[in-house]
Amino acid sequence: MLSSIKSIGTNIPGALLVELVKDGTLSPRQAPHYAELKGPTEDSVKGLAQIAVALASNPRAACEMAGAAGSGSGNGHGPP
Repeated sequence: MLSSIKSIGTNIPGALLVELVKDGTLSPRQAPHYAELKGPTEDSVKGLAQIAVALASNPRAACEMAGAAGSGSGNGHGPP
């Protein structure tokens, strides 16, 4: 079951995560979890950064998203 969830997460492009947050399908707190499943890839970091820009009207959410993008994946498997 866990491998199925990870497989889904690793296959969601960063640009799609942005659109899912913009239209309310995913919350700003859910998107980083899906991005983290991809690991510290360029696509996941760009997606998180784009979500942070889109959420500029919500400073707290934007800071959370920018922090997630800047820390790699935040799951302990990326570079120190």
